[in-house]
Amino acid sequence: MYVAILAGLLSVSIGRADEPTNDDSPPAGIQPTTASLSQVLKAHELAVGTSAKVSPPVRTESWTFTKDGQQGAERIVRRGTDYHATITSGPFAEEYGQLGDARWYVNQNGAVTASDRTDISAFDMFRVLEDASDPKNDVKLLGTVASPSPAYVVEVTRPGFKHREWVFIDTKTSLITQTQRRIGKFLIVSTYDGYQTTQGLTEPTHIHDSEATGGLEDDYKRESITFSSSADPSEFTKPQPRETFMQVSQPSSIDGRVTRGTVIVRLTIAGRGLDFELSSGDGQSYIDSDVARELGLPAFGHATASNGSPLPYETRIDEAMAGDVELKNFALEVIPFHYHADADTKIVGTLGYDFLSCGLFIVDYVNHRVSVAPNTDAPPEPDMYFLPVTFDDGRPFFTSTIGSHETNNVLLDSSFLYSVIFGSFTGAYPEAVVDMSNGKQHTHTIVPFADGGTYGRDIDIWIASVPDIHIGPTHYINYRILATNWGFEGERPVDAVMGTQFLAFYDVYYDFAHSRVYLKPNDFFHRSFKPHT
Repeated sequence: MYVAILAGLLSVSIGRADEPTNDDSPPAGIQPTTASLSQVLKAHELAVGTSAKVSPPVRTESWTFTKDGQQGAERIVRRGTDYHATITSGPFAEEYGQLGDARWYVNQNGAVTASDRTDISAFDMFRVLEDASDPKNDVKLLGTVASPSPAYVVEVTRPGFKHREWVFIDTKTSLITQTQRRIGKFLIVSTYDGYQTTQGLTEPTHIHDSEATGGLEDDYKRESITFSSSADPSEFTKPQPRETFMQVSQPSSIDGRVTRGTVIVRLTIAGRGLDFELSSGDGQSYIDSDVARELGLPAFGHATASNGSPLPYETRIDEAMAGDVELKNFALEVIPFHYHADADTKIVGTLGYDFLSCGLFIVDYVNHRVSVAPNTDAPPEPDMYFLPVTFDDGRPFFTSTIGSHETNNVLLDSSFLYSVIFGSFTGAYPEAVVDMSNGKQHTHTIVPFADGGTYGRDIDIWIASVPDIHIGPTHYINYRILATNWGFEGERPVDAVMGTQFLAFYDVYYDFAHSRVYLKPNDFFHRSFKPHT
């Protein structure tokens, strides 16, 4: 998924696209008020009630929704900060959960992974409502508006967010009737109604999101709510994996190869051979939207954005072959995807964590082969390097020491052709990533990166000589690696990515089911590195 970004990093200059409208002005028609912010928020708190007074403590809700043009349902059980949400849409089901500080996620293929990110998917219908009362936020009372109904307008600025949001609190009921917030260049208007009081809590049972530019209309309706004194002991615990789309019972050949560093697996679908990239850094699998349409894959009610571009959606391949291995009912996300491994090889998608967790996948970079064997608890071969990994939403991270600085935010990603140290690390420890050009000015370029309504980003990039770097049991001296001041975007910081530039020196054994990667030095390794004594 990140090859295109790295290609941009290595290019000389790519220009800047037109910037979209980014109006962050408050709502129109605001009039002064004599009320104070504390008065408005106090009245709102009394109108809503407080969850601290709710007993019994376990809350179970059922919702139905229409989102991104797809209809679905959600069941969510909450006990304090512990929760378990099951979201179904069409034939697919996803699960999100938390027990104590441990979060987990089950994707559409039944693959289970730990997660460090803040879950918003399970709480779509609850967001924004209490932002005005959150002490971490900067909150201002702007005044009142007469339409769509008389309401106070409270402006909220959340730490780390580029855009403000506006919360409309009814002047009579003190309940929230509307919120407005900007996501990128789009203004999202949410209305809240159907308030009901249960166990002393007054909450909306209907939320409607409208894209003010004339785009999507999302709708959420609460069908039921119950409270109980206890929950099933297994309700919040991380479940066991339950992938059923692929069974690996014996060592099998995969129709795969390595082309210019890209690990390719060919899937035969309806008699058509299609090349996918085997991507250790993707938490799920993807397929190109044009190819999905050509194959007649089901769309399950996906929608189109207001600018005419297709939105990502889930699909399913009923049957496919990967060499001698059969796939059935394999779920993928559909996105626009354009990448050529070489002039003759068009990559139409990626096979990520869910695919890799079904077996022990072996990539032989020297002989350009890919194979798979059953998962076992034992190491596949003696005297192999063992690299323990931890997963965050299906992405494998490991701990490394780079120039004497330890970090556990190193991503192992075969879809990166190069290994890269990112701005979160280079900015903190510049002495560990010295430019090999003897202090000459770093290469300066612009990459076409979209973020929060702005296109294009200025970055520096250079080849660094790291004095020493530890990866598993291996210690490298004066290791050359790409470095940049660009920060890798996402919920979890990524200090570095070890990609094909590193992996190509090994036979790589992906044992994702047991959170392990084995590395066996190959001929490239022995010809390139000398033992350090």
